[in-house]
Amino acid sequence: MKNPNGYGSIAKLSGNRRRPYWVRKAVTKWKDNGQPVYETIGYYATRKEAMQALADFNENPYDVSQNRLTFAQVYERWSEKKYEEISASAVRTYKSAYSYCNPLYDLKMVEIKTGQLQEVIDTADVGATTRSRIKILFNLIYDYCMKNEIVRKDLSQYLTKPKIETSEKVPFSTEEIEMLWNNIEHPFVNDVLILIYSGWRASEYAGLRTEDIDLENKTMKGGSKTEAGKDRIVPIHSRILPLVQKKYNPDNEYFRDNDYDKLYRDFKACMQTLGLNHIPHETRHTFITMLDNAGANKTAIQRLAGHASRDVTSKVYTHKDIEKLREAIELLP
Repeated sequence: MKNPNGYGSIAKLSGNRRRPYWVRKAVTKWKDNGQPVYETIGYYATRKEAMQALADFNENPYDVSQNRLTFAQVYERWSEKKYEEISASAVRTYKSAYSYCNPLYDLKMVEIKTGQLQEVIDTADVGATTRSRIKILFNLIYDYCMKNEIVRKDLSQYLTKPKIETSEKVPFSTEEIEMLWNNIEHPFVNDVLILIYSGWRASEYAGLRTEDIDLENKTMKGGSKTEAGKDRIVPIHSRILPLVQKKYNPDNEYFRDNDYDKLYRDFKACMQTLGLNHIPHETRHTFITMLDNAGANKTAIQRLAGHASRDVTSKVYTHKDIEKLREAIELLP
């Protein structure tokens, strides 16, 4: 039976397609050859699904101009709901990744090419961790687009993960650590030394809250990457205590600035200035190596580093636990 005028129509597209049934609606425009111009309602795997979609549309019409949505507009629609469902730290992660997608902001989603997405990932002037987050953001946005039929193809599946350096981690040498102490006036050296003497992951350190820095009891609390690493307590080594005290500002929400990308750039600039060749994670590797070389208790090392272990069965820290951790950390030279 023929549909009434203005109801819309269904066309089966040629080729081997997962969703070949094109549900469309003619608009009040005509091509030069007299053929109507269509706006797409959606694409479906079976004719039955297509017929139902067309019926649903006519019962409750909605905006079919989604093919004109830009990357920025799609991001706004996606984030409006997504950010209500996730933690504040996850929101900051996605916002940071989005800030490097500027070349895509004004492009229509349906016109974006795989190469343009890959170029954003490859050329972002940040570390591999943040570039990986950009790819994750693309995965989520294209998943949203496919579910809402904004695009017909998930381009994120063709993107290559950022190349991560696989070279062996090299700890800071004794001479290099002494060089850091001799250049303490450099604006970022104090952060590097705090990282070396506390073992935080760079991302954990960037997110330390001021309220979790206990100067009276000389401890820091933080950690988020693994279950074993969450909310762990690290005593402040006596040598870096003055650095922590100088950096501490009770008026700030975060001990540093909760910006891993900035920390990475500052670290990179510091290494270049001093002629050193290290990545942020090597501060943590240095911490663990120095503790091991100093003969620290294995369980204490695992607890300080936030590593999972059968010997660490409780996340509750007693006064005795903290003192044992303090004894271990003070073994650092």
